[in-house]
Amino acid sequence: MNQIGKYSSERNIQMLIYLLKQHNIRKVIASPGTSNINFVASVQFDDYFQVYSCVDERSAAYMACGMAEESGEPVVLTCTGATASRNYVPGLTEAYYRKIPVLAITATQHLGRIGQNMQQVLDRSMQMKDLVNYSMQLTTIHSQEDEWAAGVRINEALLELRHNGGGPVHINLETQYSQDFSEKELKPVKVIRRYCSGDEMPAINAAKVGVFVGNHSKWSAALTEAVDAFCQKYNAVVFTDNTSNYRGKYNVLAPLMASQDLCAFDETAVDLLIDIGNITGASIEISSNEIWRVNPDGVIRDTYKKLTKVFQMEEAVFFNYYAAADSSNKSSGFLQKCKDVQNMLYHSIGDLPFSKYLAYVTPKGKSPVVATLFIGLLALLMMIFFDPDHLSDLCVFTVYCFYLLAFFGIFILRKKNKAERPFSTSLYPFVPIIAILGGLFVLISELINDPAGVLLFAGIVIIGLPIFYAVKRMSKHRLH
Repeated sequence: MNQIGKYSSERNIQMLIYLLKQHNIRKVIASPGTSNINFVASVQFDDYFQVYSCVDERSAAYMACGMAEESGEPVVLTCTGATASRNYVPGLTEAYYRKIPVLAITATQHLGRIGQNMQQVLDRSMQMKDLVNYSMQLTTIHSQEDEWAAGVRINEALLELRHNGGGPVHINLETQYSQDFSEKELKPVKVIRRYCSGDEMPAINAAKVGVFVGNHSKWSAALTEAVDAFCQKYNAVVFTDNTSNYRGKYNVLAPLMASQDLCAFDETAVDLLIDIGNITGASIEISSNEIWRVNPDGVIRDTYKKLTKVFQMEEAVFFNYYAAADSSNKSSGFLQKCKDVQNMLYHSIGDLPFSKYLAYVTPKGKSPVVATLFIGLLALLMMIFFDPDHLSDLCVFTVYCFYLLAFFGIFILRKKNKAERPFSTSLYPFVPIIAILGGLFVLISELINDPAGVLLFAGIVIIGLPIFYAVKRMSKHRLH
């Protein structure tokens, strides 16, 4: 066994130990076994932990209940695979009904072995309703996405030990039985904290603050006033989409300025982003060093992978508290800078041909009458002159025309752009040549089968070219 360092080389075990320390959990009651040896050996050689031994798992669970009650701290239980963990049931049941923070870490072989009649393998994916408040499978880490997901779930599990009165939690820890214990230091893992009404709240020291509102129900006047007062104090803005329902004076409609592929604006990068509301359907990229989620449900939602704090309270309570708190933020002008970027983008778009007429809405019903009639007329003409199958075939022909242009464009870009590219076509030039040949086959086949229809749709595409170049010239003129 390689014991140069002290921690197991298995990343999921390292992450669990690091977060146990960050959440101030130090007491461990270990029952001997093989599957949990990587975890037990790692905590045993870390002076932070207090490790106790108990060979009987049933007794260990009751020891944990007593120790947690006496110390007022969460206590960790750990055992091997097979039926050892079944002996935890009586003690964990007592912990559940007495709301005692006991963390049961059961070790397991690869989860793919479940149900394959392999020895020492049990299915722990489901727990009895009154056994634990939270249960998770901590699998082996293979990628950055695995590591992010595991970090979120471990934080969530450890927070549940004290959440809503507290209670027992279960982590099923997958092991590879590595004999490599050479890791001397634990690589940091993001820590997530939860705050409830009445807790000591963290200070806002960020220089640049934003509030993001996803889908949100109708705002009360009190909530709007609280958010506006917060923004005024911290020089913040409220990034919204079309479903946010925020009507305050710090509103910045984000989808246009925060979804540009060819340019990034400093205004869409903040030090701290306050996340409220629900899911958004808009493609919005707001860069932030950290994110705080505010929601009465108190659930961990790491949408943008930067979540560090969750506030389980009403939104108005959160914003009123910080609007009244002391702040070192003396900057100003963030809202105006965002408005300037928005105006620049809107003015650079220009008007599309006939958009003035198509965008007309009736004053009373607010209905786009012209656009509706135009689309209905096109659909009627298509229904009269084409059957659906024929129409879909011709649409495929038009699409493949543009595919073919894109494939040819690869050769043109290769010739023009000799510098380092953000991505490269594999097996160039064979892949684009094969793609071009395939596209030509589809186009020629369609031309042979239906020359009249192909010429009609090709004519429609060609008619659009003068309009395209006219709009392009207008846009250049406007930008200059």
